[in-house]
Amino acid sequence: MERARTSFEDFVRACGPGLHRAAWVLTRDVGHAEDLVQSALLSTWKAWHRIETEPGAYARTVLVREFVSTRRRRMWGERPGADQDVAGSSAKTDAPEENWVDRVALHDALLALPRAQRAVVVLRFLEDVSVDATAQALGIGTGTVKSHTSRALAHLRVDPAVEGSTR
Repeated sequence: MERARTSFEDFVRACGPGLHRAAWVLTRDVGHAEDLVQSALLSTWKAWHRIETEPGAYARTVLVREFVSTRRRRMWGERPGADQDVAGSSAKTDAPEENWVDRVALHDALLALPRAQRAVVVLRFLEDVSVDATAQALGIGTGTVKSHTSRALAHLRVDPAVEGSTR
């Protein structure tokens, strides 16, 4: 049992920052991101003895499914706004100001996407997950992943907030 715990602790150290980054991009709220990560890690810990390969994929799947289904269960009381401090994120702030503004504008545009489309975009482009793995993680078909990706990218292309940003 001690070996399993140590292995899980190593897993959390290795994958925790990536899970938190993905959760923050999905929610843009540090508290909600931490809640999503904790939920994903708790579910992963409970299933640790059954996970044979790729525990990171398992945890990422739990995280994204929890994010997508949260709206079905309850609404979060607060909505992140443009005046909210984003310095608590793991995003690097040492880039030139124009790049930072572009990233914030792009992130705001991502927040305007429906939750399922946002989840697909985060998995496909931030986490670099394949179409098949994204479909499996979200419990949807590969055609649906492609459709969500196409619609999300079409929306982002015409969004005035990202018009001047690097694509």
